[in-house]
Amino acid sequence: MIGKKVVKEKVLSLAEVADMLNSLENLNDYQKLALDYAEKYAKLELSKAKQLKKKILELGYDEKVAAKIVDILPKDADDVRIIFARERYKLKQEDINKILEAVNSVLKSS
Repeated sequence: MIGKKVVKEKVLSLAEVADMLNSLENLNDYQKLALDYAEKYAKLELSKAKQLKKKILELGYDEKVAAKIVDILPKDADDVRIIFARERYKLKQEDINKILEAVNSVLKSS
């Protein structure tokens, strides 16, 4: 990226990264590695990843947190607390439950 200017920065989940890189032609070596990683570790298909990200954003969290939740898919309250360990949010049990409900609703949908 030497000599190239960043025009816009956006936080993406691994599923979104894989989709974006798959749409490009002539990937360089770093992009190929990133694509391989994203495809290997993305836990949701693109449509479900976008659906979950939207639900988390609607709960009032930022894109960084939403992408982390999509990529990690927390299973319990401790998993959610770990995601928020370095964030400035003060989580209540009610907030944790809403996040887990959003994750579970997307996982259960077909």
